[in-house]
Amino acid sequence: KQLLEKAEEWVLTSIELESTYHNNDTHANILYKLGRYAEAEKAASQAVALAKAAKVEFTSTAELKARIRQARSKE
Repeated sequence: KQLLEKAEEWVLTSIELESTYHNNDTHANILYKLGRYAEAEKAASQAVALAKAAKVEFTSTAELKARIRQARSKE
């Protein structure tokens, strides 16, 4: 958990410098692994929006969003 929290700090710095599909997707994955599902879903949605704008493939993020919704339904 401590390493994931440190990774979140790094990815937030990256997002501050330049918000891209890839760093928002990474942030969503970290939040999901930390069990912060509402925040993870928001970050995943942001990643998808950025991917669509950049015409980048985002299947893995869509799959992550499905896992997040499933986890949230069990809360």
